[in-house]
Amino acid sequence: MGDMRAGWLLICGIAMVHADSVAAQVAAASPAAQQPANITIAAAPAAVADDGRDKSKLSEHPKPPPKTAITGHPEESRSKSRLSNRPRPLLKEHTQLPERNPPIVEWNLPFLGPGNIISGFKIPTGAVWQPAFWAFGTAQTSAGVANDGYNPGREYASGRVDIFGNLQLTPTERVVIGFTPLSQGPNLGTGLLNVDGQGTHFVDSLNPNIQTFFFEGDTRQLFPRIDGNDRLGRDYGFAVGKQPIFFQEGIMINDNIQAVGITKDTIQIPGLGTQDMRITGVYGWADLRRGDAMPVPDKSAQLLGLFTETDFRKSVVTADVAFVGSDNPRDLAGVQRGGSGAYFGASATQRFGDINTAFRINTSSALDAKGTSIQDGAFLLAEISRTVPGKTDIIYANFFGIAGDYTSAARSAQVGGPLERAGILFAPLAAGLAGSPISGEANHAYGGALGYQIFFELRKQLTLELAVKETYDGVKQSAVAFGGQYVQAITSRTSFQVNAFVLDALDSRRFGYGGAVGTTTRW
Repeated sequence: MGDMRAGWLLICGIAMVHADSVAAQVAAASPAAQQPANITIAAAPAAVADDGRDKSKLSEHPKPPPKTAITGHPEESRSKSRLSNRPRPLLKEHTQLPERNPPIVEWNLPFLGPGNIISGFKIPTGAVWQPAFWAFGTAQTSAGVANDGYNPGREYASGRVDIFGNLQLTPTERVVIGFTPLSQGPNLGTGLLNVDGQGTHFVDSLNPNIQTFFFEGDTRQLFPRIDGNDRLGRDYGFAVGKQPIFFQEGIMINDNIQAVGITKDTIQIPGLGTQDMRITGVYGWADLRRGDAMPVPDKSAQLLGLFTETDFRKSVVTADVAFVGSDNPRDLAGVQRGGSGAYFGASATQRFGDINTAFRINTSSALDAKGTSIQDGAFLLAEISRTVPGKTDIIYANFFGIAGDYTSAARSAQVGGPLERAGILFAPLAAGLAGSPISGEANHAYGGALGYQIFFELRKQLTLELAVKETYDGVKQSAVAFGGQYVQAITSRTSFQVNAFVLDALDSRRFGYGGAVGTTTRW
């Protein structure tokens, strides 16, 4: 009896040791579970097989432990998109990374180049500056012929150069200077121009003046001690100097102005469902070209504006207001251009399924004297586009309606009219001297554009567009145009472009046409 009891104890001890071993194996094989395995051994009398062997005896060939399910998040171990826990080395320049196109001047740090960041130096405010200077720009050529059905035909060959210098102090602080030495006023380039019935002449648009010169930064990056723990929200972006001001997609303001702007970003308003909100205040004191885009700025004009952009869950909404004060100046012919004005703009951009949409409204209101620079008007624009199913091509349709004579708060003579947003047939060619196929002025008109953009691989694209515009007040002008733009990359820096259009001026029963070739090189 004692021997039998000792045998029972021996068998139970071996079974417990084996159970602990199995639990250890399961725990080691299941790091995601991180919980002890609960294994229960039932105490039962020994069973005897028919051949007399004790069933409770451990097998000489034990079965493998049962497969246990991994608790927690099993989809993580099977997801193809899950990031690996194993570190990977950095890609090597020139062998694993595509070749970089550096700017023509690159000092102290490469532009978008790999490598270690220099230590820099600390300035008295506590900020660390890592200075670098880059010079870059574009060179464009254009030659073509154009007849819009209303004005005398033009043939031209011209060129344009834009040069910029960027002194980078930190990723948020920089000084920018820019020149347009071959373009000035309404002339987008320098070259030869032949006007039917007026002969050929040389368009001299040589321009040594500085067109852009500003400093921008962030208060907390420039003065880190004002909010050392980044808890007080004292980070404000700012820019001061002669700078490009661009709001409402260039419909309200599109000009280089001497101004100061202050921006507060990442604002969230509880209860309104805002993901992010940006508020910008702008004060401009000089170099304002009014809504008539005259090359000579209104020296008496000053601009004050408040501009907001809010990200909601399903839409991005902008709401902008601006005021321009002026003492009603006269143009070169002595005609008064108009006085002060108030401007409002709002837009909503969103998707409905696969359809991209944007709806915009802009208004201008004369506060005293009216003229070419300020009139009463309202401009409505609807933009609709989508990617063609199964392709990367894009189809778009834009529609506009203008009540009165809408005028921008500030508009450079180097850009098209407010309608250039509606389509390529409402915008002049870069470096061209022939204007746009259809006038971009927003005066008592309605119309739209239907287009199809085709992408051939990565280096070629073709845009075909049908556009119509009809003015319904004063001198009636109705035009229907069909045109296209083909762009192909020649090198990593240079692209080749061809534009062409045909036009029917319905009211004058005249036929228009045009074509141009050009190149763009970025350096």
